[in-house]
Amino acid sequence: MSFRFFLLKLTGKVPATEKLEQQQKELIKDFQLYTEAEKSDDLIRYKELNEIINSDKFKSEKRRIERLKYKNSEEFKQEKEYKRLLKNKKLQIYLQVEAGNDYKRFHHVETSDELARFNALSRFIQSDEYKKAKKLKSEEFKETEAFKNHEEWSTLSKKSDITFYQNFVKSKEFKIHEEVSKTSLPEQWEKINIQINSEEFKAAKSFLLNKKRFEETELHKQLTEFNALKNNELIQVFLKYEKGNLFDELKSYQVKFEDQFSQLDSSKWNTIHLNTQSTFADSYSQPNDLQAYTAQNTKFSDGLVLSVKKETAEGFQWNPQMGFVKNQFNYSSGQINSASHFEFTDGIIEAKVNINAASGLSQAIYLSSLTGTPHIELIGADKGLRALTHDSKEMKRVAFPQWFNGQWAIYRLEKNGNELVWKVNGVEVHRENITLNEPLFINIAASVQKELNASQHQLKVQWLRVLEK
Repeated sequence: MSFRFFLLKLTGKVPATEKLEQQQKELIKDFQLYTEAEKSDDLIRYKELNEIINSDKFKSEKRRIERLKYKNSEEFKQEKEYKRLLKNKKLQIYLQVEAGNDYKRFHHVETSDELARFNALSRFIQSDEYKKAKKLKSEEFKETEAFKNHEEWSTLSKKSDITFYQNFVKSKEFKIHEEVSKTSLPEQWEKINIQINSEEFKAAKSFLLNKKRFEETELHKQLTEFNALKNNELIQVFLKYEKGNLFDELKSYQVKFEDQFSQLDSSKWNTIHLNTQSTFADSYSQPNDLQAYTAQNTKFSDGLVLSVKKETAEGFQWNPQMGFVKNQFNYSSGQINSASHFEFTDGIIEAKVNINAASGLSQAIYLSSLTGTPHIELIGADKGLRALTHDSKEMKRVAFPQWFNGQWAIYRLEKNGNELVWKVNGVEVHRENITLNEPLFINIAASVQKELNASQHQLKVQWLRVLEK
């Protein structure tokens, strides 16, 4: 195992502790963002737009709009027809007459009583009745009704409106106007003129002449909104992890127990053994231990520091014949445990630990019952890094790679039923099956088995957590 671990470390497949820890923090942060994104309206909208924008219909319409040319458009044909009609001289005269004041005066006079009277008198002057009366002697004619009508007609014929009217209807322009009015040209012109001068036509022409016309479309608005959402932090995180399996563990497990060890949390940890709390309320050492456990040997600040010191200390020790006996020791140490606060059954326990192996010193983070067995270590050390497993029948020692001895590393124990898997910085180092049928609490402790060369040793734990399904 050490050689395999050596090769993995040599090839960079065992991540550095700080790098792995940072990756874990970022993954947890991203998972929180991913979970938030899954529930967001922005993601719903992004998915809607993604389906629209990547559809054949959208792509086809975008290409169509970008390839549009004014010369190929219906609007271009309409404008061309408009210009053609404008060049028609007779139509030009027709339009000028229609727009002129003379034509308005013509209509006014044409409907007047004065013109009607003049026309009636003109017809009378041409009648046989008038011609017969005209043959009378001058004095007799002057006494007739025909003479009075002639005088009235003569007066009216000199009126400005009547002379205007007579001259206007004889004009070339009026005759052309009357000619054109009997064709379809006026109707064609009116229709095309309304189209060309409509806001709709102007907008369509402007759109077609604009080389960036796509930017004016609803499609572009959808694309702009889509791209903005695509750059949204939540959406980016969702897209990054959507098709991967990096969140499988975070989705399956929840943090059930955790401590950053900034201070002693008495709701999580005991500093004395649980089975002596109701008697002398102190910790005790095993028969062969050379140390006493004291609360002063566990410090909490930026993590837990459990110290083993060469000094005189007094404490209880278990004696098989005499029970708990007070004794003098040459070493002091510390321990904490989660008994009565938290018990582990199945899941994951992991911790960031700096443990330094020393001959004669047994240090460990482990799981156990009040009777001492089973005993399953997350990480331990004596003359080297190790993990002990001890059920009711036998004790086994799992040798760990020594590369992280005296350095920070993240140790992990995964338990699924009877299967246990140990990992260091994410790399598996051992796997075995052990029958465990009872919940176990967490212990962090160090005991002196032989005289030590150094006067002080420290077991450091920056954080510890337990994940359960």
